[in-house]
Amino acid sequence: MSPINIPGVILLSANRVWRTYPGGKTLDKLECKTTTEDSHFAEDWIASTTRAVNKGREAFDQEGYSKVEANGEWYLLKELMQEYPGEILGDTHFKKYGANTQFLLKFLDSVIRLHIQAHPTIAFSQKYLNSNFGKTEAYVILDIREEVSEPYIHLGFQHPPAVDDFRQAVLVSCQSEIVG
Repeated sequence: MSPINIPGVILLSANRVWRTYPGGKTLDKLECKTTTEDSHFAEDWIASTTRAVNKGREAFDQEGYSKVEANGEWYLLKELMQEYPGEILGDTHFKKYGANTQFLLKFLDSVIRLHIQAHPTIAFSQKYLNSNFGKTEAYVILDIREEVSEPYIHLGFQHPPAVDDFRQAVLVSCQSEIVG
């Protein structure tokens, strides 16, 4: 990579990512699009050095990575961090964590109830997913859709339940959705 003048303020383009669930109309509004609609691009990954992996979309090998404009050209943020970690992340961060933020901020706009998720620990990720990262999440809910009645979030477990107990909890939750 030829030398790049890293700007003091890094501008990020919209970084919509395909998901299995529909949504994104609110994100279209935030992007000031004249036509807004729900589609499978229901998330915007901000300052992402993480690749989106979706079955059937393997050809989209840069999906999820944020792009940055510098010197009038577009670069992957991940590549710039690897090439210029001191300028972007600072020497202290780089020495401790390497050329990655280990952080993903996303805007998420779902029009349906989201899937059940189980997030891996670092040890699980290293052993089974060839990754040095686990996954921890935090949510800040900015708004809800008027057409979505009674929104809710089921929180995770600090100490995971036994497999059969977890299966039973999922079945009870699914039955209440069907009955309700």
